[in-house]
Amino acid sequence: MLTRLKDAIDVLRPRTAARTRAAVDAAGATLSQVQERLGQVQERLGQLQTTQGEVLSRIDALTRTVDEMRLGLGELRAVARRDAELDDSLDGLAALCDEARLTAHVRSAIAAAPLVLEPFPHAVIRDFLPKDFYAALIRGLPPVELFGSAADAKPQLTVPFSVGPIFSRRIWKYFVTDVVPRMMQEELVAKFRAPLEEWIAANWPALAANPLGPPVELQTAEGRILLRRRGYVIRPHRDPKWGFLTVIMYLARKGDNAEWGTQLYSVDEDRTARGAAPHWIDPAQCHRMVDVPFHRNTALALLNSWGAHGASIPPDAEPPDLERYIYQFRIGPSAESVRALCDMLSGEELAAWAGKLGTY
Repeated sequence: MLTRLKDAIDVLRPRTAARTRAAVDAAGATLSQVQERLGQVQERLGQLQTTQGEVLSRIDALTRTVDEMRLGLGELRAVARRDAELDDSLDGLAALCDEARLTAHVRSAIAAAPLVLEPFPHAVIRDFLPKDFYAALIRGLPPVELFGSAADAKPQLTVPFSVGPIFSRRIWKYFVTDVVPRMMQEELVAKFRAPLEEWIAANWPALAANPLGPPVELQTAEGRILLRRRGYVIRPHRDPKWGFLTVIMYLARKGDNAEWGTQLYSVDEDRTARGAAPHWIDPAQCHRMVDVPFHRNTALALLNSWGAHGASIPPDAEPPDLERYIYQFRIGPSAESVRALCDMLSGEELAAWAGKLGTY
């Protein structure tokens, strides 16, 4: 292009041609510099892309280091001690995490569990997981030191956790990222399909023809390991409303007392919860109808609709250092689905579902 421009300059008057040619030469020099600079930028971008994976890896390592720095010496010692104890267990981890075997077992266990409609839809699922996989989850429970001090009334760990023994992190991450959403969710939704569709249709009449179709997209969320000690009490309540299904998996260890599981209540003059936070109910309105024992490898799944559930451990329960573990997760609409469902509500209906999601 600049060559053609120079040829055209030759038809101009000599003085004008000289000035114009000089300007073109300067522009050509500038263009060369720009092209050279662009080449340098492209080279640098290539270097950045090459090192992106390394940078992300370093960020992950730094995050883990920061997490570990928050721990005290006692917690670090507990993790190191458990790491040594579980070292031999790592070799058999791949065999335990056999997807086909786990999927078949989980689906069979959920299908075999009766769906009970009173005092509200729930199912007690026995032998929820293959015995060896369940034993591995128990073996991989994080050291109690990671749950905080004994004075903490409601200690818990969100899963997956970034700090803990290698075996614990791997088995629990696999459980919450593969087993729960990919092997359990669909079967649990199928088990509760009729009452769940009825519940959705009652709150969103426009969806009555296909309650589990768009815009309802379900996902698993809020997975956490809860540690309970003697004296623990959670009074009758319903969970946050956007968790349509709650699943409580009893992580009973050998020797744990089967008492002090979960109590299910009917409620006098029951009414829908107002807002998205947990719905606490006056115990005087509640009538205990079901006592679900704290059995090994058992899960309680419930529709978070009516009635109430609660739990307690006597203050004089033995032993004095009693530790009771459960894993809890919920199945409910994705964030995008929540927004779409809220857009379908107005006035008092919207107020019944609005508010910041709470926990307890």
